Amino acid sequence: MLLPPYELNQKIRLIRVFAGLNQADMAQLLGMTQSWVSKVEAGMGDLTVAHLNIIRKKFEISADAIIDGTIPYSQISKAFNAPLKLPKKYTHGANCRVRLLYGFVSLFEERLGVDATLKFFRSKGIASEVLADPDFRVSMAMVLDFMSFGMKSNLLTEEGAWDKIARCNIVSLLESGSGLRQGSPKEAFARVGEINRRYTTDFNYQIISVTDRSADIYADHVRLQKWLGSNNSAFGSALGSYHKAVLEALGRLDFKGMVQVNTLPQAPEHCGFAYRATWN
Repeated sequence: MLLPPYELNQKIRLIRVFAGLNQADMAQLLGMTQSWVSKVEAGMGDLTVAHLNIIRKKFEISADAIIDGTIPYSQISKAFNAPLKLPKKYTHGANCRVRLLYGFVSLFEERLGVDATLKFFRSKGIASEVLADPDFRVSMAMVLDFMSFGMKSNLLTEEGAWDKIARCNIVSLLESGSGLRQGSPKEAFARVGEINRRYTTDFNYQIISVTDRSADIYADHVRLQKWLGSNNSAFGSALGSYHKAVLEALGRLDFKGMVQVNTLPQAPEHCGFAYRATWN
């Protein structure tokens, strides 16, 4: 599995990778042997409470974080001055959280297998370890490359695929007491914008008009237009499918259609998608 949660031995390896250390460096830092580090990472070595305490102190993280999986990997990289290596186009202007890609990775693993998914990662110079930290920041170029790969692999041609991606992206929020399914459908939809702010600053939903029974929703693609260009209808259609699936994943709205628009009276310089939704 490329996505968290990970086993304890995998977490130890990821701590080392994010710190920019090889196994010999890790062993020296911890006062252990390289053989011990190798065995622990392979899941064959003993990892005692004493070992966890040493790791906790050296990397300034809590033992609980190591056990429950909430390790601040990005903070470790920063502390050790060891940013994870990615092509510049994925780090320049990075403002998207890696968790935005979890749905794509899950789909690729399911349909193509882990090996083919890793081959795609390698072809783009992407370290799969970045997936360990859901808040790790990358640029929109990485999102679009994942989307392009899915399209070329004929994976993003059905509603079921987009539904899987959307649900994978927001399921943790739906189940974490975020309140998305509390209150009226109108109140639930008002929280959709917060979902997108948690994942990326490039997607933004606006409720243009609301009545007791319906709402016009606008998915803002201002920044994406710079990447896609005005004539890339294939990507535009793919993004529209993603937005539609994200919104439907709330389970409280019945969508009557999706229309790509170039302008709206409320946002004349924007390019995006408009939706008419009616309450269930």
